[in-house]
Amino acid sequence: MRRRRASVSPVPSPAGETIVDNSGLIEARVRDLVDDLNGTSSVESQRAATFELRLLARNGMENRVVIANCGAIGFLVDLLQSADNGVQENAVTALLNLSIYGANKTAIANTANAIEHLVHVLETGSAEAKENSAATLYSLSVHEEDKSVRIGRSGAIRLLVDLLRSGTLRGRNDAASALFSLSNFRENKPRIVEAGAVKYLVELMNPAAGMVDKAVAILANLSTIPEGRTAIGQEGGIPGLVEVLELGSARGKENAVAALLQLCTDTNRYCNTLLRQGALPPLVALNQSGTPRAIQKMELCLYTLQESTATGLGCNKEISASRCMTYLLYMRTTMKYALGIVKTISWGILMPIGAIVAMVARHLKNIKGADPTWFNVQRIPNAGPCWRGSRAGNWYLSRCHVSKGLNIKAIDA
Repeated sequence: MRRRRASVSPVPSPAGETIVDNSGLIEARVRDLVDDLNGTSSVESQRAATFELRLLARNGMENRVVIANCGAIGFLVDLLQSADNGVQENAVTALLNLSIYGANKTAIANTANAIEHLVHVLETGSAEAKENSAATLYSLSVHEEDKSVRIGRSGAIRLLVDLLRSGTLRGRNDAASALFSLSNFRENKPRIVEAGAVKYLVELMNPAAGMVDKAVAILANLSTIPEGRTAIGQEGGIPGLVEVLELGSARGKENAVAALLQLCTDTNRYCNTLLRQGALPPLVALNQSGTPRAIQKMELCLYTLQESTATGLGCNKEISASRCMTYLLYMRTTMKYALGIVKTISWGILMPIGAIVAMVARHLKNIKGADPTWFNVQRIPNAGPCWRGSRAGNWYLSRCHVSKGLNIKAIDA
């Protein structure tokens, strides 16, 4: 005999109204499947029912609402503890698909022991089950501080770091996504650092891993706490951040400069490493190619390097040269715009005017009685743009030569 269905509260549809299937076929089928999920059913029945619910939850928002309204979530959460790998894998995947709908996220998180059972799957499940458990934890934690804190306290972070270290490519991506979401909230950041995540995140900044942006984003979040900054420095993260700053995507550069700013602001001991790794040229280059947030962070980072010259706390001679180096690099960038403006005015406006005056002056020269000074007038507008353009070009090139050939040791000498 089948178990009586538990009473459930309806979940609103995406449009704000309860979805009703006129034919009733899908809802009737889901109710039959929910009946097969109870503890008195055979493992084979549970495996078949969870697999069909997994497929239904994958296809269509309406199906996700119907499945939740029929009370499947509670049964699926309980089956995360199943000793059968197939049942466990189907159950966690069905919950992942159901969590795509916002109201179901709350229903899953509020189900008794849901997070703890997801952590159990993350620890004991198959490779696919672990991946889908990490993805479900990410889905539940996005923009939800209370759920993120509960997940952090549940012991999931250590297991996510393990998956980040030894999982498949998809598993590492799911683990990184979950860790990024959790790292947005301060309480979770020390736990992520203590679990040893920084070491593996530094390794994932290698472009061959295909996860540079995610790794740098997490490091940028962790750099906002002292433990995170210390771990990044100890694990050799600065060279990787500088490389992303130079060769990464726009998002990667933005997060890399944010992390470097935190490192420089916290203590001067990282300034030397930053300079030795050649961070200043890509920093200044953000003035042209960076996002508004990256440019703001870049300016603060350069200012911090300059201020370190005045304080002199723990800095060697390389830091004393940073002010001059920064100024020359910044001047080299801004002079490109200045040179363009000067040459536009000189060659594009004044030179045509000079040509017109010269033509008029030639005609006046042939007129009897015309003073020769009329002809000489054309020299003024012609000479002006030529002089301005050549002088601006020579001045710019001389500065570029100085900044290109700049040697820190020579400055100190």
